[in-house]
Amino acid sequence: EVHRAVLEFVRRSTTIVKPDPVVRMKRLIDEEFSVDKPLSIVAEQVGQHEDTLRKGFRARYGLSPARYRLLLRLNHAARTIWSKPSMEVAEIALDAGFDDESYFYRAFR
Repeated sequence: EVHRAVLEFVRRSTTIVKPDPVVRMKRLIDEEFSVDKPLSIVAEQVGQHEDTLRKGFRARYGLSPARYRLLLRLNHAARTIWSKPSMEVAEIALDAGFDDESYFYRAFR
């Protein structure tokens, strides 16, 4: 009875708002930062043109989606190095989404 009353209250008191495509894109990047997914695919998933998303992302978060993904990867690598010091650098790079170990070294520096 209480559950039904709460659901009815929520239905009457709220309106459904479609999620902001820029926020949805950020969530997708957060969830899959180690995957090299082209922005065009992400744009298709959130239902907006990639140029619009890129501009909106930069306006809201102050950096490009690609730069944001790179920072997430580097942050993940830094935490992994700290938490698993015996892990090989090549393994850490792959785990963070870097296919090229030399690029990982340059980006991490």
